[in-house]
This record gives sequence, C-alpha cells and structure tokens, in this order.
Amino acid sequence: MAMQMKMQMKMSQQLIMTPQLQQAIKLLQLSRTELEELIEQTLIENPVLEEGIDMDTYPNKKDESTETVEIFDESLFPGWTEEVIQTYLDQGWSIEQLKEWYDEHS
Repeated sequence: MAMQMKMQMKMSQQLIMTPQLQQAIKLLQLSRTELEELIEQTLIENPVLEEGIDMDTYPNKKDESTETVEIFDESLFPGWTEEVIQTYLDQGWSIEQLKEWYDEHS
C-alpha cells in the first residue's frame, strides 16, 4: 500500500452583495426625479439627517472667476487657510456666496 501526498491550490473570486453595494445599485437605477423624491422622503423620515449643498448647482458657477484670496478679509473665515478659500474661489464661488455658506454651517 503506497501513500501519496497531494497538494492542491484553489483560487476563487466572489462578489459579495453588501448592503452598501445593494443600495448603490438601487440608487443608480433611479431617475433624477425619483432620486430627489427619495432624498426628500428620507430627510423627512430621519430628522437627524440634513440636506447638503449640491456643488454642481450651488453656487451658480461662473466661467470667469476673477476673485482671489487677496480680496477677502481673513476675519471673515476664522479657522480657514488662504488655500482652502482659494480652492472655493477657483470652483466658482464668490466671496459673498462663500461667506453665506460659512455663516450657515459654522
């Protein structure tokens, strides 16, 4: 009686449908209107959530953003660096829009 030793190696790959992946697939299938309605309903059902700002529509982007950090008074945005503020200005925010948003969320 002969004894044999064997070694096998098996590799497999699986896609696990996590709750986050299931939710992402569900959301991606919705139209814009359906998605907006779902968000509105979710905000109503869960008072802990608050609506964020859509960076594509707020502020209305301007192609010719000429404002720079030099225009603002640093005391308007305590705790923010010039680089942070300049990033917003480069994205099309005006100083007024940025100040309004800062005041609402600080």
